[in-house]
Amino acid sequence: MALVSLALLVGGGIGFTLPHPEPADIADDPTVSAPVITEPADENWREVAMTWLRNSIPQCAVRNDPYILLVDDGTTLKITTAGLLSPGTDLEHAACITVALGMPNTMWEEIAATTPRDGTVTDTWDEYEATWSYDPDTGLDLVIEIIGG
Repeated sequence: MALVSLALLVGGGIGFTLPHPEPADIADDPTVSAPVITEPADENWREVAMTWLRNSIPQCAVRNDPYILLVDDGTTLKITTAGLLSPGTDLEHAACITVALGMPNTMWEEIAATTPRDGTVTDTWDEYEATWSYDPDTGLDLVIEIIGG
């Protein structure tokens, strides 16, 4: 299991080190039941991507968390982490979900480098688009949507 250091820096900086398994760790884990999206041109790609979103939440033991919401008929996942002045889910929960969805470590590095001055940042992988912003007072706001097809 690789470690990704999430250093969300503002002023004095806030640092996090989260376990972020390599894709091979997830592929070998019998508890991960979501199907693997291997071919974007597959006619069922949207259904497979929606299954990934639905399965990522219980895999990370975050059912009924009001700060992790599956919306837009199951095509969008909204995650809000706690900040210094506002409530939210744990950053570890957000990391677990993105691992379950196959988010590349390089994208977590982008998230870690985000500051309030960057505003809203967007990047994509596979069939997903992630949009996020970070402020130490309000936390990380991360939206993952199914795209493409």
